Amino acid sequence: MNVPTNRIAAVAKTVHSYQPGIKQLADLCSCSSNLLYRASLLGASGCDLSFGKVERLIDVTRDFTVIDYLNNRFGFFKARPPRVAINKMNEADALNHFQNVSLAALQTLREFFFTPTTKNRHAADRSLTECLATVESIRKRVRGKNFNQLEMDLC
Repeated sequence: MNVPTNRIAAVAKTVHSYQPGIKQLADLCSCSSNLLYRASLLGASGCDLSFGKVERLIDVTRDFTVIDYLNNRFGFFKARPPRVAINKMNEADALNHFQNVSLAALQTLREFFFTPTTKNRHAADRSLTECLATVESIRKRVRGKNFNQLEMDLC
């Protein structure tokens, strides 16, 4: 994943990669195309977009480059919940799936540490992200477990 190194580059990538074009994007974002052009200019002639405009820009384009930039800038990462919920598996299958995903993440991470190439870095990033998404899915399952049915107070 190629993350821009500054916020203007992140906005520029989002604005200029939108198809069918900047004029349609400006209409959908309720702003002028001139504002979008200026927001994607480096230097003194550029301008900043308000948070509301950036939020609308992401909403319309479904391009998360600005969020990727912010995550990278402040040391966070984004992990989206998996599309196929692990909750539909029985507990043994969920544990096996978690074990397989964790092992794959460890193997790609080990490979990256011993051979730090771009290809290995991307593979490690993908497998770690999948592992974190699996952890999140299992965490939701644990939080949703109804313990009232499992505990009986006989006293």
